[in-house]
Formats: sequence, structure tokens, C-alpha cells
Amino acid sequence: MKKVLFFITVFVMSMVVMPNVYAQGTCNSSPSNITCENEGDSYTITIDEGATLTETITITKDVTINLNGKATVNFAGPAFLVKGGSLVIEGNGTITNSNGSIVRIADSSADSTVTIEKGVTLESKTQTVYIGSSQNNKTTVNIAGTLKSTDEAAFYVNGTLKDADKATVNILDGAKLTSDNGAAMYLAGYAKTTVGKATIIGKSGIGIKSGELTLNGSTVKGTLSSPGIASAETGKINETGAAIQIESNHDYQTPIKLEINGGDYSSISNSVIQEYAETGTNETYVSEISITDGVFTAAEGKKVFDVTESFTTKNTEFITGGTFNGQDDDNLVKVFLKKGLIIREDGTVVDPTKISQESQNDNTKNPDTSDINLYLLLSLIAVSGCGIAYTIKKRFN
Repeated sequence: MKKVLFFITVFVMSMVVMPNVYAQGTCNSSPSNITCENEGDSYTITIDEGATLTETITITKDVTINLNGKATVNFAGPAFLVKGGSLVIEGNGTITNSNGSIVRIADSSADSTVTIEKGVTLESKTQTVYIGSSQNNKTTVNIAGTLKSTDEAAFYVNGTLKDADKATVNILDGAKLTSDNGAAMYLAGYAKTTVGKATIIGKSGIGIKSGELTLNGSTVKGTLSSPGIASAETGKINETGAAIQIESNHDYQTPIKLEINGGDYSSISNSVIQEYAETGTNETYVSEISITDGVFTAAEGKKVFDVTESFTTKNTEFITGGTFNGQDDDNLVKVFLKKGLIIREDGTVVDPTKISQESQNDNTKNPDTSDINLYLLLSLIAVSGCGIAYTIKKRFN
């Protein structure tokens, strides 16, 4: 591996690093705290100490940013603009941006991949990681680290993205996405998003207007202190405080598909799953929903499901497991249960046939002690009787 000269010109002024826009090439006059190396078209920038970068770095090749276990990088402007190739941010460390996004993925003729590794923290004022219009290329995002936003969504898919096969998002086990004043995840455009055992916390946990969302053991929480107004808007989402906020809006790509396989979903002020539509239409765009397991806890006095009549009509029997804690005024949980299942007083969905079978199996393995005692008593009587009969026979012979 040899040192090369990027189209990044580096100046050193009181620990301030100011690179020009990255395209491809080599690294010139690298200061002691930054090392640039390449192997073919793959480039690695290693940062050993804190630095401030003032210009956007545009990614068109395969670039790895290594924070080297200790680096804190501060951006004074937009950070990474990905227009093809791949960006990997690794090594324990933090990148902050007080003015804009950390990673923005733009439209390009080339496919793009962004990976945020475990141990990396990205903190921004606006959207921390942002997928923009992506009509000509495919985008893949993998997040295992921490994303934080003070004002907007920590992760955002722009509503202009309408092609169903263009964007794939993987929020991996152990990842954490938080927003102080927005939804932690705002999925306005169409993406196929899978969330593992990650933590998602915001004024609304997840806001979705289009695309496919699968949650596998995730923790999602809405933290808005009082319920927000559920009103459909174009160009933004009004957080309501729900854990999962679904907006059926014709301005965005439809349909919406939701699958939940375990996890913990809660709101401190509202319903867990809230779905609403545009005023005057009341038409849901949720075409598929499945809940196989999970704990769903609504705020005091709130229902687990707060959905449109259209949603209730089109989506039935989609719950096959889970525990539901809420003020179920309309018995919606029962309406949504798969036929043959029941819900216990504690809110847990059960299969009565399996309960009966398990009870029989338990009785076989652990029979009632009263039955055992009765059996022993009868056996003793039988044995004693035989002994008495033998004695009487012996005396009279």
C-alpha cells in the first residue's frame, strides 16, 4: 500500500484541516494526524486526532474513513456527499456537524453503498444520514453504529424516491438512532428497510409514508410529551408521539408494508401504531401488515392501534402473537387477531389449542398427587384384603 495524492488539498492551521472536494487521486501534504493511502481504487483516510473539516468531501470511489479509536471530527459545513462507490466509516470515534447532514447520498449513474460500523457515532443538527433522489442508481445503507440528530430525523429517506427496487436499508443489531426534535427515522420515500435488535427513539419513533418496513426484535419509542396532531402534509411529517406513525398520503409512493417480528414498542403520550390519511379521503395505503410477536404498550388511556376505518376494513387477522397493553375501546386487537386465537386478560395472544395440549402434557409428566395418593390407598387395601382372607382361610382349615 502506498501513499498517494488525492484531489484533497490539506492545510494545517491550529489543528484545522480543510480538504478540497474528493474525486479521485492522491493525498498531498498530509499532516501528522491524517494518513491517506490507497490500494487500486480503494482509499483509506485515517484520522489519529481531532480535526475540523470545512468543505464537503464528495465520494465517487471506494473510501474508508478510519477514526482510529479516538478521533473526533467536526464539520463546519455539509460532510460526505456520496455519488457512487462506497463510504465506510469505522473505528471508534465521533463525527459531528452543527450545520447539516453527515452523510448525504445523491442521485448518480453509479450504485452507492454506505456503511456505518459499530463504535462510530454521527451527530448532526439536521438529518444525520440522508438518502436523496435515487432514480438512476441503487443505494444500500448499513448502520451498526449510533446516529443522533438534535432537530430532525437521524435517518431520512427523501420522498422523491419512488422506485421500489432502488434503496435497501439495514439497521443492524446494536445500532441506536435518536432524535431530540423529530422522528428518529423518517421514511418518506420508498425503501426496503429492515431493523434488527436496534434502539429507535424520537418524538415519534418511526414515521413512514411509503416503502417496506420490517422490524425484528427492535426497540422503538415515541417520546413526545403530549400527542401531536395527526395531519397529512407534503414535504414534512408532524410527529404525533406514536412509536410507529403511518401517514397515508397520495403524494408519496404506495403501498406501505409493515412486518413486526418481536421487540418492544411504546409511546409515552399516544398510541403505539397510529395510521391516518389525508383529510377528506380517509383512504389507507397500508396494503400488508403482519405482527408475529412483540410487546406493545400505549400511553395511559390510549389504544394500541389508532387507525382509519379503511385500514380496519382492508387489514384483518394479521396478529399471530405478542402482548398488547392499551385502552382497547374498539376491541381492535381482537378484530386483528388471526382466527382461532384469543387474547388473555394480561394482553397476551395465545392459541387455545396449544394451551390445552400443553396442559395435557403437563398432567402426563406431573400427574396430580391426589390421584397418586388414591392409587396407593387402594393398593394397600387390596393387599391388606388378601392378607386377611389368607388368615381366615388358615384358621378354619
